[in-house]
Amino acid sequence: MTTPVTSISNALTALASAPLAQAAPETLIEVALLVWYDPDPLPSLKRTLDALEGIQQRRARFALDVIRRYPCIELERQRALRDLVDLKVSFEGGSMVDLLNAWDLDETETPNTKAILPYQTRHYADERRKQASRTRLPR
Repeated sequence: MTTPVTSISNALTALASAPLAQAAPETLIEVALLVWYDPDPLPSLKRTLDALEGIQQRRARFALDVIRRYPCIELERQRALRDLVDLKVSFEGGSMVDLLNAWDLDETETPNTKAILPYQTRHYADERRKQASRTRLPR
């Protein structure tokens, strides 16, 4: 079952509505889980990004750019997200501050990414897949 559009939209919009350093860890976790494990989050993410403007859109794109860089994400999805966030400058590594600057944001926008670390492990991903396959089995 796919996550409702409103869930992705609400979480990403809430995340982008204030400086990312002030974001509730639960909201960052919700966005990360949707990006990493939802069967097809890209159409909903695109609609949400298109609805945002200015700094809110930059915050949302930056947050997705950070989340897409975690190793738990499949390469195909990582590339699709890279194309979706559409960073206009080349960024091949560096510090979080450098990435913030590439998005025309400052240090007050540094999200607390420690909250999402437990959800990007292979163990968590395997457990998530097992649960999803159990829910899809015919009864």
